[in-house]
Amino acid sequence: MKKEILLNGVAVGEYESTGEIRKDIKIVQKYLKENGLWKDVSIVDSMFGQAQSFAQTANELYVNKICKKPRQPSAFSPFVVNAAFSIEVYLKAIHMLYGQRKSGHSIKGLYESLNKEAKNVIADLIKKIEPEYKLEPTTKFESILNDLNYSFVQWRYLYEGNTGTIAFLPTIFVMKVLDRTCIHIKNEHNK
Repeated sequence: MKKEILLNGVAVGEYESTGEIRKDIKIVQKYLKENGLWKDVSIVDSMFGQAQSFAQTANELYVNKICKKPRQPSAFSPFVVNAAFSIEVYLKAIHMLYGQRKSGHSIKGLYESLNKEAKNVIADLIKKIEPEYKLEPTTKFESILNDLNYSFVQWRYLYEGNTGTIAFLPTIFVMKVLDRTCIHIKNEHNK
């Protein structure tokens, strides 16, 4: 059976499917390479893309399930899990941009172990982005991170009752700041 080959949502060719996913992947990769369409993706770009995907999912849940009336409380846990994981991966990507590989789920620990240059970029972007979110004057970036610290782990098991309190807009604010931080640092390193 013939199947289309999509690259970034655009049809670039077709192939004869074998019906076996692993074989089909190799066929498509070969086609893309032979036609100059293959691009290797760095670990940082892969991490950044994954962080953006989880952030986008969290944002879609917020807009479509949490903000719309009637609210759907069943979306709260998936929102927090996706948002917290995106924040975790953004922070790990920032570390990778400086040649440091980090692991673990402690958002607070990942943030605190960033180098001074990365923290300065974050601080500058906080000032630029903060007015969009109209957060309470007492809301501080670090306190939001503290509230989110182990949320990825805790909110996956909401039914066990070990979660903290999460504020939606401040969480989205953190995702945006870290997204822009990754973009800024990547651009600086590519100069």
